[in-house]
Amino acid sequence: MGLFKRLVWKVQANLPSLHLSSRLRNPSTRLWLGNALNQLGVVLQSWGRNLILDLYPELTGEKYYSDLLRMHRAVNDELIRQRQNYPHFIYEQGYLYQAFHSIGIFGSRSTETRFVDYGLADLIHAGDRILDIGCNCGFMLVHTAYRTGCAGDGIDINPHMINIGKHVAEFLGVADRINLYAERFQDFQPTGKYNVIFSFASHWTDDEQLRPDFDEYLKQIHSLLAPDGVLVFESHTADIDNPEFDNQMRRQHKLYDWQESKILYNRRRELYIMRKKDPVV
Repeated sequence: MGLFKRLVWKVQANLPSLHLSSRLRNPSTRLWLGNALNQLGVVLQSWGRNLILDLYPELTGEKYYSDLLRMHRAVNDELIRQRQNYPHFIYEQGYLYQAFHSIGIFGSRSTETRFVDYGLADLIHAGDRILDIGCNCGFMLVHTAYRTGCAGDGIDINPHMINIGKHVAEFLGVADRINLYAERFQDFQPTGKYNVIFSFASHWTDDEQLRPDFDEYLKQIHSLLAPDGVLVFESHTADIDNPEFDNQMRRQHKLYDWQESKILYNRRRELYIMRKKDPVV
């Protein structure tokens, strides 16, 4: 058996790269193939586990992979409903923008990687209350709740993304601490203050459904933060080295304290950790 394992590892380590990114130029083809390969991996993983369960009757009753596949089917069904019924712009050509690799969900941006890159494990603790604005599927909020024990709310205008987030929160066992709402930030009526608020490239949207005044947007967030609360703010790519955006951010020093920002992902995002302060009257 040890020889078999070493052989498998050697084959994996020496598999040739197919250089698919250079061969497949069409974004739609790449998204379709990426999603298909990801789904195949999930199914094969589940199939392998079922074989193991056949070998070990004492493990009868284990439900993780059956629940995982059920969750994946629910997510895929929701994506189909979105393509059929959602009247507005659909990101990533109908596939998911947010990825959740630890549970096999394909997407363009890794939730787990962003959680580490943004330093959320050091910033958020059990008992904290979080708001995720423009949360998409809410995976950043769900993963943060799963990792830290916090609770929170997520809001997004796309009800299909919200439904997907609810399926994932239920699968991970955090649905009792997470509330996801399909509504606009401007219309949201919270029941209390938040220790941390996420605004990940949500101060305006590509579909133009959200184009608030920037100063008013940051002022509204300030009003929702608890004393000494923190805003985790991520820019759009177009904001980087943009003089207008830089001026807008400088004006926010009357509401927030922060040191230097952090440039991420080959200058595609800029991250600010902004702590609430009492505004100067």
